[in-house]
Amino acid sequence: MLIVDKLKGNLYTRIKKHMTKKMYHLYYRENREASQSKEEYEANLLRAYRHLDACRFKNKGWPCPTCPSCCFCGKDYETMTEVMSLVQEWMKEDPDKVRFMRTQKSLYKHRLLHDTINVHKGELMEYKNQTENRAFQEMLQAAVKRLQNRSGEDLAAKSGAVFHSSRNVLEVLSFYETIEIQLPEFCINSDMDEWHYLTLLHYLDMADGTEGSQKLITFGNLKDGLIRGTKFDRTAEQKLEKLLQDKDPEKIQKACKNLGAEFTETKADLCAVFPVLPRYPVTLKIWFADEEFPVSGKIFLQDHADHYLSVEDAVTVGEILLQKLSEAFSSL
Repeated sequence: MLIVDKLKGNLYTRIKKHMTKKMYHLYYRENREASQSKEEYEANLLRAYRHLDACRFKNKGWPCPTCPSCCFCGKDYETMTEVMSLVQEWMKEDPDKVRFMRTQKSLYKHRLLHDTINVHKGELMEYKNQTENRAFQEMLQAAVKRLQNRSGEDLAAKSGAVFHSSRNVLEVLSFYETIEIQLPEFCINSDMDEWHYLTLLHYLDMADGTEGSQKLITFGNLKDGLIRGTKFDRTAEQKLEKLLQDKDPEKIQKACKNLGAEFTETKADLCAVFPVLPRYPVTLKIWFADEEFPVSGKIFLQDHADHYLSVEDAVTVGEILLQKLSEAFSSL
């Protein structure tokens, strides 16, 4: 059994190295913002190879992001996740890049590898879900622990929440719902999505009371938004085009209103401002279809957004808004 495991590990490592080299090559060739020198590219690739060679779970064939003890950390982890994320996005957009990323057939000719890959497909998905759930619980516990060191008065003053000292409860308006958060456990009275809940706690933790100038920015304009934020800007526009297609303007306005949005006059055909969090409004601008152009939309934040959420949480907020819009349309 040990020999079989070792053989599987060696074969999986060969495939992972082959795919990693192709991903890094495609990333540094296509991503103009990376602008890495050849030496930096080779150094990053070499470090990735070393992680693969040292992997304790190489016989399992798990993708690195789903590993229970991912050895990529710090800058190596950031680079690896950026590379994988952007390459996946490019592969969706360009079939030629899909062909480029295909693994050589010679790497698959070993029957043991072929069978093992098929067997592990289901296990991978199940394990990925378990890993994501564990990661969520760890982040949730860390957020609660940080918040428990602060007073309700301080949290309310900096976040715009309302604190009821007699009940030791924070009230936070999110979309159309007022959420009650019971201190010191930081439990909520809502069945909101778990990632929405975690983002709410991160908001309370990070909020510093900074006032904005009402200036709107894209996700790509966030402090650390060059890669992750810019990618979401593109994704959001694509999803909005599909979501808004063939929708009557009155129906769009009603769906936004049902989510607590207020409307302002701008050069866009419709501008809806959603009260996602007390000091974290999110603006949706929509241009309806005409004879020349299809319907389009774009999501904006205010220029003080970096004082309340990280870029990752900001993207989560954007994804939550898109999901809620989709549900609002379905309910009409």
